[in-house]
Amino acid sequence: MISNNTIKQNTQKVIILNNKEKNRLEQDKSVNYYSSNEGNFSLEKYLAHPIIYSSVCSDDDVLNGYLHIIQKLIKSEDKKYINNITKKDLIEKNAFIVPVFYLDESVIQIVGGFYFTIDELQSAYLGGVVVDPRYRGRTSIHKLISSTIDLLFSLNAAIEFTIVVRQLPDGNVNPKASKLFQSIGFKKVGTRKFDICGLNPHLLDSEEIDGGFYAVEMKLVRGV
Repeated sequence: MISNNTIKQNTQKVIILNNKEKNRLEQDKSVNYYSSNEGNFSLEKYLAHPIIYSSVCSDDDVLNGYLHIIQKLIKSEDKKYINNITKKDLIEKNAFIVPVFYLDESVIQIVGGFYFTIDELQSAYLGGVVVDPRYRGRTSIHKLISSTIDLLFSLNAAIEFTIVVRQLPDGNVNPKASKLFQSIGFKKVGTRKFDICGLNPHLLDSEEIDGGFYAVEMKLVRGV
């Protein structure tokens, strides 16, 4: 659960930390959609104008809420599609978090999210896309991803996005994730092998015979 004040404090600007220039870019003031009445949270407006949190300087409620969903899924039947990540990893990557909020009886909850990084060549990587199983079909995460990408393109903060989608040993690709990213405009560009690191022992049950796991790489390039 996250407080209204935490969200309100982070609606003022989006911070895009370029590894080379460390620029702070002001976000469109229309993002500040709170009224004078505390708790006036509009999911519709949030989907159009996402709040982007820096892992380096954000409230711990955001990071902990997002990471809690990842840990929950690692213990579920979806674990074969989930890469583990820690708060330390996100901070070291200079990652940015976009939480999926859900308004339930006037309580704002984090029920999923994703993170992205941007390198000095303005190439962005998007990962860790998760939604609590109890809220699947009740959020519009595809709209949130799409509007986040559009925002970063419009700010010239990124020129392309890359994601990877798990491919199982039987050759099947994570169908829900693949369909989601294709609907946004991502296209397959190849397949990559990853080693199973110490953070991901839950993937050992579905590893390849060469001891790693494979993922389909997909890209979305601005203006293409």
